[in-house]
Amino acid sequence: MRLASKAHDIFSEIRRLKTKSTTFENRNRKAMTEANETLQNHLTDEKIRELVDREMKETLNYEFELRVNRERPWQDNELEKHLASRQRIASDIREQAAHADYRGVKNLVSGILEQEGIKVSEKSTDYKKLCDALMKGIAKAYDEAGSIDFSPLASKLSEAETGKTVVVTQQPAVPSRKSPTITEAVEKYIKTKTESGEWKVTSVKDLAPQLRQFAEMVSNGKKLPTHEITRDHMRKYREKLVKLPSLRYRSHYKGKSKAQLLKMDIPENHRLKPKSIKTRFDNVRSFINWAELEGYVDKAKPLNVALAFKKNTLKAKQAKRRAFTSDELKALFHSAPYQGTATGKQKVTKAWQFWAPLIALFTGARVEEICQLHLDDICEIDGVPCIDINNEGDKELKTAAGKRIVPVHPFLIRLGLLERVKTLRSKGEQHLFSRKTLSKREGNVSANVTQWFTRFRRDCGVGAGEGEVSNVTFHSFRHTFITWAKLHDIDRRKLKEVVGHEKGEFDDITSIYEGSYPASTLFRDVIQPVDWDREITLDALVPHGKQWIKGR
Repeated sequence: MRLASKAHDIFSEIRRLKTKSTTFENRNRKAMTEANETLQNHLTDEKIRELVDREMKETLNYEFELRVNRERPWQDNELEKHLASRQRIASDIREQAAHADYRGVKNLVSGILEQEGIKVSEKSTDYKKLCDALMKGIAKAYDEAGSIDFSPLASKLSEAETGKTVVVTQQPAVPSRKSPTITEAVEKYIKTKTESGEWKVTSVKDLAPQLRQFAEMVSNGKKLPTHEITRDHMRKYREKLVKLPSLRYRSHYKGKSKAQLLKMDIPENHRLKPKSIKTRFDNVRSFINWAELEGYVDKAKPLNVALAFKKNTLKAKQAKRRAFTSDELKALFHSAPYQGTATGKQKVTKAWQFWAPLIALFTGARVEEICQLHLDDICEIDGVPCIDINNEGDKELKTAAGKRIVPVHPFLIRLGLLERVKTLRSKGEQHLFSRKTLSKREGNVSANVTQWFTRFRRDCGVGAGEGEVSNVTFHSFRHTFITWAKLHDIDRRKLKEVVGHEKGEFDDITSIYEGSYPASTLFRDVIQPVDWDREITLDALVPHGKQWIKGR
């Protein structure tokens, strides 16, 4: 079952799977026959419970088959992600139900009523009661499916759905074996993730300190056994975290302890942004899921609920990234630094300042992918000059789908990109851009590039000014490439091969698609049509580009 990010996608998938099943087809035919004889126009509470109970059982059985029918055993990290995904689905559905948003479940409800031969108005209370009960019931089913010891035979859902109150105690159940302290468990988790290779260098640098901070906050200076963590601990961690300053403003509070910081009224614009908070919550939730697998906590779900993060909160607080407009691209590439006429601090002094934005504009590649390129990554495939984006050696990719072949645009060749590769090779260089001019931070060599570009675009009058959240960044070149391709009806599957998949960019393309197009096809159908060099007139850059064939 495809993991959907929205509740209506989940219900559509449930409906699709049910329609395909033989059992459903037989039952549907029988129901339709009966419907011809008599049609009901009222739903009793008893009937609603019957329908919901049936759907829950079918969901549980399907999820159980998904859990056990495998060619090989689950790896720890695979199962951890699977369980977390089930909990997210339950949370999404429950949030929709709480807002009385039944749009996503309508098709499923219509199918159920049709097979039962029941006709009720969508505006009726009966219809809405069924929608509400069905959403809450299926959410409970996904809660169960997100448990490590999930089994339909041992499910407590029938009790929950008969109207009985299920009490979740705040006191944790002590596992059969003694658990380590929260600090010890965190260190073991970090070691496991690092040694397995699941965490790359950047993840170790970013995620490990977050978990150590979590352990420090919940233990409060004491040796707290992991199995003694309760939702109160999780809630207090949440309350503390949102009050702390972000790394960007840490210098404003130099010398202050966490206890002192928590007593201060730190301005909201100095605090962690919603996206950063969500990242930390997700990190901690993953740790708690792992702790359940290890037997250190009895149930992860009741603890993780305390760190639930509403999607609309994230969307409301952060600026939505967008593509550059034609006028903004002109402001950038017609500027004195790019035309080669700037002096002083505005002058382009490093090769990546000239090349990186242009490569991003004509390929849709991410800034880190561009900055970590080796000369050997620029090669010829079937007669087509290409950029091989991979994670070999010291390179890292954001996603597994990031590994790909991208044909080189003719304008980049005209600027001298291939000549640069040839020249640097003859000098014995290994990288397209000298590592001496890039960030020394392992796993994030592009830090200098993004910082420079922020200053550069501000000088050009593009995007927000200093101290404001901008909706255009270096990553907007990627948005620009993808948006242009979509507006010009470039084949989505071919486009996906060129830019790599990123959540939200290709939600309308199946992830089951397999195989790859020849480089010549991707060049002809995706890369060559891109005409920014003509649309915003970039001919004046050619003479300046020759200067950066050799430059570092």
